[in-house]
Amino acid sequence: MASELEVGGLSVGSSSAAPVTVKATGGSEGIRIERHDATSQYLSLNESNGGEHKIEAYGSKDFSLTNHSASHSIKLKTNNTDRLTIDSAGDATFTGTTV
Repeated sequence: MASELEVGGLSVGSSSAAPVTVKATGGSEGIRIERHDATSQYLSLNESNGGEHKIEAYGSKDFSLTNHSASHSIKLKTNNTDRLTIDSAGDATFTGTTV
């Protein structure tokens, strides 16, 4: 039998998934994901002075962005346009220029 936890409309371990919204109550940090027993190592999704959205890694570890698919790429976009694409072979394309 699977375990299920439900708190305020958030259901974990349920077969009926629903969208989840996380809202900060104040300050510039929106979401913080900490390592167990290592609170100095965390990821932060936030807004900087109302001017830019950020994903930041804190602590003494490398930060990596990984796509575990053997045939798909990682893309960074602005205004819904690809600006940087790293394909599954490791080749990088910057706005049409392959490096």
